[in-house]
Parts: sequence; C-alpha cells; structure tokens
Amino acid sequence: PCGAGNELFAQSQELAIAIGETVERSDKNNKITVRYVEECCELLYKGFVCVDRSEYTQILKDIGKSLKQLEKSIREDIQNSPYEIVFMPYKASMWDTFDTVYRAAKKDGHCHVSVMPVPYYNLNRRDGQAELHYEGDQFPNDIPITDYHAYSLEEACPDVIFIHNPYDQCNYVTRLPEEYYSSNLVRYTDHLVYIPYFITRGIDVKEIYCTLPAIQNAWKIFVQCEAVRKCYIKYGAKPERVVAMGSPKFDMVINMEENPPEIPDSWKNVLHGRRVFLLNTHLNSIINEAEKMLDKLHRVFRLFERQRNAVLLWRPHPLSIETAKAMNPQMLERYLTIVEEFKTLENGIYDDTPDVHRAIALSDAYIGDWSSMVPLYGFTGKPMYITNINVNTNIEESEKE
Repeated sequence: PCGAGNELFAQSQELAIAIGETVERSDKNNKITVRYVEECCELLYKGFVCVDRSEYTQILKDIGKSLKQLEKSIREDIQNSPYEIVFMPYKASMWDTFDTVYRAAKKDGHCHVSVMPVPYYNLNRRDGQAELHYEGDQFPNDIPITDYHAYSLEEACPDVIFIHNPYDQCNYVTRLPEEYYSSNLVRYTDHLVYIPYFITRGIDVKEIYCTLPAIQNAWKIFVQCEAVRKCYIKYGAKPERVVAMGSPKFDMVINMEENPPEIPDSWKNVLHGRRVFLLNTHLNSIINEAEKMLDKLHRVFRLFERQRNAVLLWRPHPLSIETAKAMNPQMLERYLTIVEEFKTLENGIYDDTPDVHRAIALSDAYIGDWSSMVPLYGFTGKPMYITNINVNTNIEESEKE
C-alpha cells in the first residue's frame, strides 16, 4: 500500500529539484530556501522507498511540515527578488511598440529589464533565399542592448517576455529564427505578452490579424481600445487574455509633440522656413498595385519639385524593399529607380531611419496611403490628406491650370 503513490512521489521530487535549480539561478542569496528544498527531496525519497506503514505516516506529516517551511521561505525570500523582464523586438523602427512600457518597467525597482533584439530573415520568393539581418545597433542611444548570443532564455527563465511579432512561420516577407517563435517562447516563461505593432481606427481588425500564432500562445495581448479587444474576441481569442490598455505608440506621439526632437544636420538646410509634408507609402500598394503606386509617386515628386516653399519628407514603410523582393520582385528595379530619383530633389528628404516619430513631429501635414500611421498622425491634430491610388488625375496638368 505504501508504494501505491510512488509515481506521485517521483514526480514531486522532480518538481522540488526544478524549484531548487530555479532558486539557485536567482540573483539573491537564497541558501535557506535551497536547504528546505533539499530537505523536502530527502523526505520524498524516504516516502518513495518506505515499506513500514507507521513510518510512512510520519514521513507524510514531515513532508507537510517541510512544504509549509518551503512555501514560507519562497514567499519571504524569492518574491522580493526582481521580476526578470525581457523585450524582444526585431526591427528597430518598431521599437515604439514597447518604448513607454519599457521605460515604466525600468523605473520600477522590482524589475530587472533587458532589451534583446533578435535577428530576422528577409525571405525572397524568387530564389528561395533567406538573408539574416540584425538591427541591435540601430536602437535609441539610451536603450542598453543585450546581445542575443549572451542571453539564455533557458537559464534566465524570464517572468515576462514582450513580443511584437505574432507570425511565427506565417510571414512571407520577414521571419524570425524558429527558436524565437511564440510557440517556443512559452517554454521559458508563463507570461508571454504580445503588443501589436499596427494600430487601427478602432473600428475593426481583420480576422487574419486576430488568429495569428502569438494570439493563441500569449498570456496577454495588449490592444489599443475596447473596440479592438472585441474584434480579437469575436475571432476566437480568450476574453481574459485580451486587455484594452492603449498603444505605447500613441504615448510616443504625445511625448514627441511636447518635446520636439533634434533635427539631423543633413535636414536643417532643407527644412529651414518651409512647410513639411510627410509622405507615407504602405506595403499594400507594393504588393497589389505597384505600377499605379510608382506612377503616382513620380507625379507627386514632379509637383513638389516646383513647390520651392514646401518640403516632401518621404517615409516609406520600413519593410518596403523587403516586401518588393519577396512579394513583387518584378517591380523592385523601378521602385529603386524611383527612390534614387526622389533623392535628387533639393526639397526632398528620404527618411529610412528607425524613428517614425521624429518625422511625425517635424512635419506640418500628412499625405499618402491609408495605414496604421493615419490614426497615429491624427493624435497631432495636423491636417491629413489620404491619397487614392486608383484616381488617375494628372497632378502636373491640373497644377498648370
């Protein structure tokens, strides 16, 4: 009869050993807790091999007492240890998804915070090649970067992991190495948090974005508003996982408007005394209507070439070239030609830096595609002009009139 619970004793001993290993890896000196773990393991082993009923009964009482001591020690010692939090961006231009959350965690004395940018692949459908990229050197200077080679998720067992890439194997433009898929990250933490990079008008979110792998694997999904939360739930996300907390991207816009950014030296002469129009181009046009987009860009450039009192600050989506290579390679050469054409404009600025918020703060108006930048720009209260790629008005001819 004593051996009937042997399997449970063995499993309990394995759990106690795992607890002991976790305690030993923690930053604090928890020798007392480790001692209680060792005592508990010894008692569990005695129970495992015991054949005497009276001795078995006493061992069970001792195990109960040992577990209470262990629980008390964990509560007093380990719970006061800092939370291990790691942010795992991949594109430096998408850091605004995390920035204000990161800064709040850094201010909290109970958090040990790391920023560990992960590498990613650019995929090329044409030749099947996958080119590895890493942008750890492109983040703001005040963000200490942890090299992903030097950070072991298995050893750190972080309390919280923040991600903004939800795709795992489902992206055909960029893809993370498999060890950073959300399906694998849940092996190292109980609290995987996904914050979407994109933002919407708060009306609707397409089903595809609500059913990606990270939605299934995340402990929490932080979304911008209640209307967006309801969309995720409508498409199958568990209600307790989706939290409407606002987007850190909005915080960044507000902060940048209140604290204007430094102007790069190379921009100063171009911007001086002129109205600045921020031109945004999105990936949808590159994938679906590339020729129309390129024709329209050419006409817009010609228009601004004659408007010497205005500046056109063109900020293409940060994945534009990668998307063209992967999804529409036949338009890539002409697209790159258009980019070079634009760079010759005396009143043009080509902005491919990671900092979208600087462009938003320095501009006076928005023109371009409908994208997640539109609701973001709307927070500034500045004018916005949404272009329609299917309208074939010849801007140059209408301007002459």
